[in-house]
Amino acid sequence: MKSVLNIFCFFNDPVYGAGLAGAIITVIVLSLGYALQYFLFKEQIKVQREEAFKTNSLKLVMDLSNEFNNELYEDRTSIGKYILNHRILDKSSITANEYEYISGNIENIIDFFDDLGFFVKNNYVKTDLIWHHFYYWFNLYYDFYLKYKIRDFRFKNSPQVWNNLVYLASELGKIEFAESGRKAKGRIPKEEFIKFFKEEGDFKPKRPLVF
Repeated sequence: MKSVLNIFCFFNDPVYGAGLAGAIITVIVLSLGYALQYFLFKEQIKVQREEAFKTNSLKLVMDLSNEFNNELYEDRTSIGKYILNHRILDKSSITANEYEYISGNIENIIDFFDDLGFFVKNNYVKTDLIWHHFYYWFNLYYDFYLKYKIRDFRFKNSPQVWNNLVYLASELGKIEFAESGRKAKGRIPKEEFIKFFKEEGDFKPKRPLVF
């Protein structure tokens, strides 16, 4: 009973009571301070990661632009000239012999866009950067790929090949609609194909971008 009274007196003593209250307040303030520091640290790490992702995305896109505009320029010019010179666009489909003649060039371009789809799907690069830098070419090459059933010439029985193209078309189509209000055109008119492949046939390598 005496010990209980002592405790009661301790808590009711003005000096000791004030000291205890101060200690409790100090603990609370310190706890809040540590919690705030932890939160700010997590936010700082998040911002740093986002900035690093943006930087890495931009560098990857510049490397991809250099590849498309320099390493693949011969493929692009060969495709453009062959399609126009052999009047491929006047036909309902490309023949096996015609495809075989430029198959290496076409597959290099499709492989490139399939890689873009892989990078987007696995979050290696910001999708809007790919849309900004490559949508014009992707949309036309992809529509040509669909119209002339390019995949069936070589990979008809391999459903996993060039699978990332479909994913990329879907993701870029969403951005195109959000930015312009236009859905993917679907079948592109022959006149637009002629203009495009003439541009490709006349294409010249560009000075490499430097990050």
